[in-house]
Amino acid sequence: MSEPSDMSQENQPPELIEQGNKHEPMFNNLNYGTVILLGIMVLVHIVRQFAPQGYEFNWAADSVFDTNILKGTSEYDGMGFVQRYWPLIGYQFIHSGVFHLVMNAAMLMQVGPFTEISFIKGANIVNYRHIKYLPQVQGAKIAAAILFIIYFLVCGVAAGIGYYLLNMNSQGYLVGASGSISGIFGGYLIAAFKMAPEGRYVFKPVVSSGIVFLLVNVLGAYLLRASGMIPIAWEAHLAGFVAGMILYPVFMKISERFAGY
Repeated sequence: MSEPSDMSQENQPPELIEQGNKHEPMFNNLNYGTVILLGIMVLVHIVRQFAPQGYEFNWAADSVFDTNILKGTSEYDGMGFVQRYWPLIGYQFIHSGVFHLVMNAAMLMQVGPFTEISFIKGANIVNYRHIKYLPQVQGAKIAAAILFIIYFLVCGVAAGIGYYLLNMNSQGYLVGASGSISGIFGGYLIAAFKMAPEGRYVFKPVVSSGIVFLLVNVLGAYLLRASGMIPIAWEAHLAGFVAGMILYPVFMKISERFAGY
């Protein structure tokens, strides 16, 4: 597939420039994969609020990740593979309350679009606003969205396993997308360096962002839980972040084959 041509604003048809500028910047690059994940998170929370009380409890309980699932305790012996391990996926879309949901949704909206765009071969944050409406880019956007959703889910699975490995001597429960989004943030840092016209100039800001993330979402979360204030799963944040950085280059290689235009 051909590399993208010069897509500077001077060379854009007027209708493309107008389309690229008509949205608020916050939503300008909100892509399919990010929107789908946000939609599922919100929809699941709404359904839980309006579902019959007993049904809602059973449905949510079946999706909460219990570390005993991986310990091989007898209570899970009679379950099939999907029923037993579904919570490694399902917990990512269950939130403890509106505040929990809003915080995770806000972070996904911040880092998700940028990371998803990076899965489109030849796209970057500068040219994407002009090329995203071109017919030949639509297939690449769909492929990138599929890869992004899989990347999100795999990071969430890794976050759950990491939480288990750091809590092997106790039973724990995990809900929320923060582990998955921590993985997306790990990819976001690599994508920022890769997509910048002069990557070396963003090296320090990228490293600084990574350090701040670890201080706030790992150390800060650890201190909040240790003090008994908020039970935040810092282990999932750390495991998701590490998994995201390790897996991002793998997904980038896949995107070069399937998400070009």
